[in-house]
Amino acid sequence: MTSDGALSGRRVLVCRAAAESAELLSSLAALGAEAVAHPLIEIAPTGDQLALVDAAAQWKRGEYGWLVVTSANGARAFARAAGRMPSGDERPSKVAAVGPATAAALRRWGVSVDLMPEHDYSGRGLAEALLHELRGSARPTSAVLPVSHLASDTVQRALEAAGHRVHRVDAYRTVPNGQTVRTLLEHTRFDAVLLFSASGAAELARHISVVSQGTRLIAIGPPTAAVLEARGVRVDAIAKRHTSQGLIDAVVELLGSSSDPPVSDSKPGGKPATLTTRTLD
Repeated sequence: MTSDGALSGRRVLVCRAAAESAELLSSLAALGAEAVAHPLIEIAPTGDQLALVDAAAQWKRGEYGWLVVTSANGARAFARAAGRMPSGDERPSKVAAVGPATAAALRRWGVSVDLMPEHDYSGRGLAEALLHELRGSARPTSAVLPVSHLASDTVQRALEAAGHRVHRVDAYRTVPNGQTVRTLLEHTRFDAVLLFSASGAAELARHISVVSQGTRLIAIGPPTAAVLEARGVRVDAIAKRHTSQGLIDAVVELLGSSSDPPVSDSKPGGKPATLTTRTLD
């Protein structure tokens, strides 16, 4: 639970497009924060659109036992490629989503979700949930996995190691947008930066020299934090729940009771220190 004014005077950078962040921005504003949304990456169509359309058509024909979706962007790209997403009794397979945002994106296209991890909204959590669901199946299943061209192979490797067949297909590309964020960070100090993906974290790491030393970096989950840690960049917190609300809770826990004053508009020079990753227990 959080209280009104808990983030009064705090400035927060939300590294996601404003169109996807309206509810998050509103919640931060209600807590007194000045919140700005600006994505570190842009979403672009896959370079092989025909392969994606073919995979969607195969799924609609019932050639896969599962549709496994690891991001809201993947859900939207796959739905567009399918043309019309079958729902209800027409649905050709079971559907698994990595977390609430992805499940919500699927529901907006009329597709209900059969399986979602209970707590760990990551590739690892999704793989574990699927393997638990498939344990004891009479025969291996097949799955279509629409992902970013840079997505990890965590889900694919786990399913294939258990004998299942996975058709991974590029559904979209991520395009760096860090230069404009760099300009923003050069001219504005933030108390916290919220990170939503491994690709976004990698882009921020490229521009870490302009992030003020007092700025807290908060990751939505361990894979996002790991990208920064691997590049020697501190992570001040990982959301306990890998959701937008989990990020808000982490910001409040870090800054709501902090004795540190809000950042000023003057930016000291120098590179931020690189510290051992710190997570919320």
